[in-house]
Amino acid sequence: MYRMLGATADGAVGGESFSEMLAQHMAAEFERVYRIDLRNHARAMMKLRGSAEAAKLVLTTQTSANTFVDSLHAGRDFDCSISRARFESLCGHLFQQALQPLQDLMAQLGLCSDDIQKVVLCGGASRVPRLRSLICEMFPGAEIPGGFPPDEVVAMGAAVQAGLLLAAAGEVWTGGAQAETNELNYKVECSAQDIFVKVVNGNDDEMRLVIPSGTPLPVRRQHMFCASSSVPAIYLRVLEGEANIPLAQVVLQDLPPREGMRDLVSVFTMKRDGNLLVSLMDQKSGKTESVTIEACRSEE
Repeated sequence: MYRMLGATADGAVGGESFSEMLAQHMAAEFERVYRIDLRNHARAMMKLRGSAEAAKLVLTTQTSANTFVDSLHAGRDFDCSISRARFESLCGHLFQQALQPLQDLMAQLGLCSDDIQKVVLCGGASRVPRLRSLICEMFPGAEIPGGFPPDEVVAMGAAVQAGLLLAAAGEVWTGGAQAETNELNYKVECSAQDIFVKVVNGNDDEMRLVIPSGTPLPVRRQHMFCASSSVPAIYLRVLEGEANIPLAQVVLQDLPPREGMRDLVSVFTMKRDGNLLVSLMDQKSGKTESVTIEACRSEE
């Protein structure tokens, strides 16, 4: 499993941006030949955008692309040839704009290009050779796998993640024809013991299982409790394993009196290292208490 350090995006640039740049170039060529500006003719521009998308795909594997649009406008056909070099020149500023979020995110995280070991590209725009080469230049020491279909990378990643979670839960993942040769050899950190909670002076004093053993980490669980408003203090006891070994106790004291029942929220957050943060909050007053239980304490 991977831990996300940060995320960034620029919704203003993508595959459609490159296609639009080509369509605008074609419109300019049509205007140069016929002295007619197509930019205000929606139907003609729709045809050009479809042709531009097809040309962009051709240019990912060929050095030039020919486009032909039958009866583009006023009975006039349009025939245009564009080279990959011309396409890259037209989209130069878009390539830089696409890389800027990467540079900003690395600066935000305090990383340099040498810290990056692998870059997985996704989306149809990653097929554009110039964009791929710029990313290679940006991360000279990183591996950039080329065997994944860019349009399927996100779905493949989700499938692998699901397989890891199933394996962590003790279930068998049959990942298709490659499952026999590509076994899951990843180590997934999981909770070692069941974690229970019990509220003293609450309306429900039964123990609740909040984090079962084998739960993939990190994990966050939230539970609601009710307690009488007449009691001045609420005790939340955290227990571990079948033997119900006491780990810690969270106490809300000096609660202000109020009518009716008191609504309480408990949050359990266990990190990858096994440390457990437990908090208890009175929703009405906002009063909160918390405790951190270190993993070594539960192992002793």
